[in-house]
Amino acid sequence: MTRHPRSRSLIEGRYVFPLPHGAVISDFSLWVDGNRLEGKVHGAAEARDIYESYVRRVLDPALLEYIGRDTLEARIFPIPAGGTRRIELSYTEVLQAENGVYRYLYPLNTERFSASPLEDVQINVDLKTTSPLQAVYSPTHKITANGICQ
Repeated sequence: MTRHPRSRSLIEGRYVFPLPHGAVISDFSLWVDGNRLEGKVHGAAEARDIYESYVRRVLDPALLEYIGRDTLEARIFPIPAGGTRRIELSYTEVLQAENGVYRYLYPLNTERFSASPLEDVQINVDLKTTSPLQAVYSPTHKITANGICQ
């Protein structure tokens, strides 16, 4: 969710999204006034041209680009004064077992890219496995697994 309460004009939001190594993007969406606008995949140059043409016409584009080292950047314009825009990104990552334990690590270290901390981050994980799980836990964050807070 992007919000800039001090601005009195339209702004462009930029969000740098670190991606786990080996993850593959499966979906990207922009939410505007409660409506989900689904992303499309284009070549880099074509996507930038489309985004810039939308910006010139003050339409609601969003651009997701790979900027290197397992990092993506989402650009969103326009964000109205005091307004919000929500982006939704889905990816798939295959986890490898170490001694029967699967470990998921999300690299949420955006501080090196941003002057201010993120206001709202929500992560949903859909686990798919061929064998039953014994436990799902997080040593650092409160989680909900199968409707049970842990």
